[in-house]
Amino acid sequence: MRFKRVALYFLFLSFSFISFGQTFDNFTTKVDDYLKSYVSSGLVDYALVKENKKELTDLIALFDSVKPSSINEKKAYLINLYNLSAIKLLADNYPVSSPKEITSFYD
Repeated sequence: MRFKRVALYFLFLSFSFISFGQTFDNFTTKVDDYLKSYVSSGLVDYALVKENKKELTDLIALFDSVKPSSINEKKAYLINLYNLSAIKLLADNYPVSSPKEITSFYD
């Protein structure tokens, strides 16, 4: 009986970690992979991002499941959030030649 309770507890903990959160390293790897797919020589391919908008939307949705712990992780978290949000806003309004053309960009 005790073994079943321990096994059930272990199973519950394993499920919790897998389902409700992900490591910061796993998240940054996903962001890096995404950026490698859509950024070349420092330029974002907004037309391609717009074609595959769901991939970016899903990646941004992951921000809620990431819990950075150190100050460096928090900085990286906020920088990634800003960059991906800016890419999304520009792709949503593509074609534009400047963020200044989007009235809500700096709001």
